[in-house]
Amino acid sequence: MASLITHSPAYPLVAAQPGIWIADAIAQQRNQFTVAHYSVLHGDINRAALDSAIRQTMAEADTVQARFGLDENGNPAQWFGAQALVLPEWHDFSQRADATGQAHKLMQADLRAELAADGDKPLYRHVLMRVGDGSWWWYQRYHHLLVDGFSFEALTQRVATIYAELCRGEEPSSSPFTPFSEVIDEYQQWQASPAFARSASHWQTYAAELPETLTLSSESVTDAGDRPINCHVALPELTTLRQHVAFQDCSEGDIVSALLVAYLARISDNSRLAIGFPFMRRMGSAALTALGPVVNVLPLIFDIPHHTDLAALVQQVQAEIRKARRHQRYEAEQLRRDLGLVGSSQQLYGPVINVKVYHDDLQFDGIPAATHTLAMGPVDDIEFEVGFRDGALQLTLVANPTRYDAQMLQRHADRIHHLLTQFAAQPETTLDTLSIIAPDELYDLQRWSTGPEFTPPAGATTIVDMLLQRTAQSAELTAVVCGTQSLTYRQLTERAMQLAHVLIARGLRADDVVA
Repeated sequence: MASLITHSPAYPLVAAQPGIWIADAIAQQRNQFTVAHYSVLHGDINRAALDSAIRQTMAEADTVQARFGLDENGNPAQWFGAQALVLPEWHDFSQRADATGQAHKLMQADLRAELAADGDKPLYRHVLMRVGDGSWWWYQRYHHLLVDGFSFEALTQRVATIYAELCRGEEPSSSPFTPFSEVIDEYQQWQASPAFARSASHWQTYAAELPETLTLSSESVTDAGDRPINCHVALPELTTLRQHVAFQDCSEGDIVSALLVAYLARISDNSRLAIGFPFMRRMGSAALTALGPVVNVLPLIFDIPHHTDLAALVQQVQAEIRKARRHQRYEAEQLRRDLGLVGSSQQLYGPVINVKVYHDDLQFDGIPAATHTLAMGPVDDIEFEVGFRDGALQLTLVANPTRYDAQMLQRHADRIHHLLTQFAAQPETTLDTLSIIAPDELYDLQRWSTGPEFTPPAGATTIVDMLLQRTAQSAELTAVVCGTQSLTYRQLTERAMQLAHVLIARGLRADDVVA
């Protein structure tokens, strides 16, 4: 741990911060809670205006300028205004043949570097890099203790707003951000309120009998990377589905969430699931315009009859979200302690469905700027992100690289898209009639399960006949090989006959299934 920080006053960590602090402290690699993306800026960028916009935004952001450590009582704390302003860096790679490669190299090196919450290294960084096509890549990186996805977006949009104002020759507008100290005060007051007790009672009752934790992974991945892996699924069929009367008044996020619940139920063959849903905890709170990480991932429990349809699942998703939203301030980590799950293999939830509804298109000089996510913090198992990309809704699967590989993740993506295609064609289809095997996967299965075709020798009508004939002709030739072991035709025949006699002695008859 870093030395005690003596800036005054010290504020406690609240909301998502304590969990991040503890997980960061025990992580084998002290960069797991890095969050970063880069935006591609086109047009004639005014360097002076953009540099000033970034500096002012960072100066307005109290959590970004905070330092973290232990207070005089040994408790984790934060001190606002204790961080010196970190200036944007500018690099021109445009004359390099590998300009984009150099930009990626810089960003990846930064992401691999340690970023301990209690270290001396600045917890944020901005880099502007000019690449070969004349565009600028704007790289932003923060520690997750400073921001969550909502506040990362807010900071990005604030820079764009100030930049536009400066380019018009205007004075920058006043800061829209609420001091995070107000969120802390509000949080402490809520913990002492009757509302806290009601929420505790709700969640302790609701989650008293959690379903077994679901995972879509069946094995560990060797040679796994350090960062979560991802793949994207376009959802054009969603437009067709929304034209059906049952979905006309439903949000796209609710429909896709229900589609994912349907997929998880079908692929796992479970009719009761606990799925994590992030709640922003900002509406009706000082956190609405504050910047710290306050998101709270809570378990929603779904009962899914096999004969249900997508419209019924949408209604169940909406009902569960409404029910949870009233008690969304209650900490998931506290609920784990309440239920005695600390140190247990039982989790509050398995997969996570994250519907990001706070996206606004990023523009500079009226030209759209595409943003690419580089790091979003650790993923325990698998997360489904529903959000907009290039103006269209898109599903992104993000997975723990020690549990999933790229091929496995793509299989899940293809199956989910296949389910959506079936619902779009027949919106009233029930879950038990759905095919979860995508066409490409079905083709592969048929190809893998079809052996070579050949004409059996005369007098042979079964595999056993063919084995016996071959044994009579070449008993000592090698028949099968596995690693360093091999069997001759004679040995293979003897072992097959021994096993056959054992099975017959146990009562097996013709056409019985053994395995």
